[in-house]
Amino acid sequence: NPALLSVQHERIVHFIVASSDMKEFYHVHPDDSGSLTPESVRNATFSLPFTFKRAGEYVLAVDYAHGLTLQSKFVRATVSGGAPQDEKPSTYPTEGTFDGYDVSIDYSQPIAGEPANLLFEIQKDGRNVLDLQPYLGAAMHVAVVKNDLTEFVHTHGEVHPPGVPVPPVTKTTAHVHNPPPPRFGPPIDAHPIFPTPGLYTVFGQFMHEGKVIVTRFTVRVEE
Repeated sequence: NPALLSVQHERIVHFIVASSDMKEFYHVHPDDSGSLTPESVRNATFSLPFTFKRAGEYVLAVDYAHGLTLQSKFVRATVSGGAPQDEKPSTYPTEGTFDGYDVSIDYSQPIAGEPANLLFEIQKDGRNVLDLQPYLGAAMHVAVVKNDLTEFVHTHGEVHPPGVPVPPVTKTTAHVHNPPPPRFGPPIDAHPIFPTPGLYTVFGQFMHEGKVIVTRFTVRVEE
């Protein structure tokens, strides 16, 4: 039966595309270019035109809410034709510059199967960015892709007032968070659960001055 879809983070469904060399990342929606028809929502069936830039392996993931239950599914796809991807996944340090923003990630050693604590700090021109904006109902969207394409996780960044302890994160609350304020920054924390040990690429998306910035960091997860 078709899923009984409800709006989650301002969209009916979220699609994530990531290349196996970890250089390409896309977060798109079937209603980006226009409204969905009642029939497509009722049948939970959507068309999403997409052009792959290079040949190779990709993760294709979909996130949606079936009633009040959040779902995250993914498949692997092989794309032929055109210039190929790099043979090995790129790795990214804990500090980087993305579209003019200096972003760092700090964390204690993540353990597979347990909620991790990732702290993002965002600066521009040497100053903390204090007026970040919500992006699709969250402080940050965080997509986690294992470098061998066998795991995918989608979670969200959170904002906590200064001096207020971060609530304990459990396996059942890792995806639950309050809406962010209209303006915030620079710290954003996220608590993904890495399913298995290994190398992961953490793709983060935040918004500032109406522009969405994509960040990339490599995280090693222990058993």
